[in-house]
Amino acid sequence: MGLANKITLIVAAIVGVICTLAAIIGLRGAFNLSSRPAFLEAGIALLFIALFIFAGLLIFLLVTLCCSCSDFVIGILGIVTGVAALIFGIASYSSLMKPVIEAKTEIPTPPEWIIGGVTTAVGVILIGITIMVDN
Repeated sequence: MGLANKITLIVAAIVGVICTLAAIIGLRGAFNLSSRPAFLEAGIALLFIALFIFAGLLIFLLVTLCCSCSDFVIGILGIVTGVAALIFGIASYSSLMKPVIEAKTEIPTPPEWIIGGVTTAVGVILIGITIMVDN
């Protein structure tokens, strides 16, 4: 795996850390509540797990800039951590949206579709960089 591919994976991990950290910061008011509903506690806990997954991948990738590691191992680790963070992110979203789902409110909302488009664009950019560098 070339340096550019590692940097692309590092950028993806940084985006993951920033997005999950921003969600946790957005929920900071919930930390001061004396009695939190179970769905809120679960959503926050799952967000922290996703944050630690992204941070662990980022630390590993930064270490591999200095030390050699098999491209196969880096690729597999990227796939596995990406899938794990995706699962925990979806579970966190589902947990935090429980009251909205029970109220039969329309989801996803237009801003959520916009965020989906933004994250898809980031993915397309990263894939484009990977394809360009491999040629």
